[in-house]
Amino acid sequence: MELSDGTALAQSSAILEYLEETFPEPALLPAAPIERAEVRRVAAIIGCDIHPSTMLVPSTELHRSGWSDVQVAAWISKWITLGLEAVEQLIGDEAWCFGNRPGLADIYLAPSFSPPGASKVPVDHLRRISRVARLTETHPAFVAAAPENQPDAE
Repeated sequence: MELSDGTALAQSSAILEYLEETFPEPALLPAAPIERAEVRRVAAIIGCDIHPSTMLVPSTELHRSGWSDVQVAAWISKWITLGLEAVEQLIGDEAWCFGNRPGLADIYLAPSFSPPGASKVPVDHLRRISRVARLTETHPAFVAAAPENQPDAE
C-alpha cells in the first residue's frame, strides 16, 4: 500500500493496524482490551497458521521433495481444515466473527472464500465460518475488495 506522501506500507497486519489507527471508524477492533485480544487471536491463526500453508513456497518445496500434486493438495487441505476448525470454535454465533459488523477477523478470513485465494477445502460442516462466508459475498466493502474486482485483475 502506498500512501499519498509516497510512503510504502507492507504486510497485511501492519497495513490493517495503520488503517485502524488512522481511520478509527468503523472500528476493526472492539473497545475492550480482552475482546481485542480475542479478535487478534483469530486473525493470527488465519494469518500465521492457515494462509502460509496456501502459499507458493511450501507447495514448491514439497514438489521439489518429490511430492505429487495430490499429496501437496492433501497436505494443504489438512492444515487449512485444522486451522478453520480452530477458528470455528473461537468465533461467535451471530452475524460476523465477533458481532454485528465486520471487523479484523472477518478481513483475515475473507480471502479464504474468494478466488484466487479460495481454498478447495469444504467448509459446509463449519456453520459459523459458512455464515461469515455468505455475509462477505454480499457486503459492499468485501465485494469491492475482492481480487477479481481490482483494476489489475487478470
